[in-house]
Amino acid sequence: MIDQYISYRKKLGMTQAELARRAGVPRTNITRFEGGSYNPSLEMMVRIAAALGMKLQIELVEN
Repeated sequence: MIDQYISYRKKLGMTQAELARRAGVPRTNITRFEGGSYNPSLEMMVRIAAALGMKLQIELVEN
């Protein structure tokens, strides 16, 4: 999921700082999330998705 998110952010030409501003979260959280050292809340993931012009979709599926 992190790779997908980073790829899309870069495709949009958006910096971490710009994404943080649009999402209303500290840039350090974005940096740590991208580096894999931060486990974001569901609320933060929804904000990030919205800042990217997307929606977050989570689903449970049977094994």
